[in-house]
Amino acid sequence: MHQLTPLQRGHLRIALVLLAQRDVHRYRHQLWIAFGDTWPAQDRQLVQSGHVRENLAPSPVRLLTELGRAFAESLDEAVVAA
Repeated sequence: MHQLTPLQRGHLRIALVLLAQRDVHRYRHQLWIAFGDTWPAQDRQLVQSGHVRENLAPSPVRLLTELGRAFAESLDEAVVAA
């Protein structure tokens, strides 16, 4: 993921927490707030990096992985430090 601003890190962390709660709609909304119209590319990058798992059956959903949980925690630390 490219260099994130403190605001983007905060929204991305919120997005990942929402995904951990299986709230995919609000996860996507937070990505949109953080990245604007490029949010789908950021979502794909999270899947490709292993932070988010895409489950296509029986319907498409996004799931947060353990790597994603650790990433969310590191974002939290980065936001506090900023």
